Amino acid sequence: LGKREMLKVPLFGLILLASDNILVDREDAAGAKKAVSDATEAIKKRRRHLWIFPEGTRSKGKGLGEFKKGAFVMAIAAQAPIVPIVNQDMGHLLKPEQRFLKSGTHHVKILPAIPTKGLRFRDADRLIQEVAETYQREIDSF
Repeated sequence: LGKREMLKVPLFGLILLASDNILVDREDAAGAKKAVSDATEAIKKRRRHLWIFPEGTRSKGKGLGEFKKGAFVMAIAAQAPIVPIVNQDMGHLLKPEQRFLKSGTHHVKILPAIPTKGLRFRDADRLIQEVAETYQREIDSF
């Protein structure tokens, strides 16, 4: 699942197109709703895996931003587990004003799956809180 505007970014745009991504135009509410519906169906019926940044964007500084609800609603609707993948802050490799990565080491942690089986939409806020706390613990450990 990717932001349509990422198509304009060199390399990322090609990757999005080549990897059969569902693209979301965040300026088009009806289109965004359809993309979420398509993504949920892809998870349920085609057993697809989605890679979604829960903040909806790259963080501009240290620490977590606010998690968006869409990814969690999709996971609950599909009754699919959430596998948190926590990235170390990339500020040492890519400043906001830079276009290219510097060489260096970047750490990524793939954490155990968090089940959504049996959860309902009313549980989304609690699930977001649980995942955000998990992310924060891991970020603090880098």
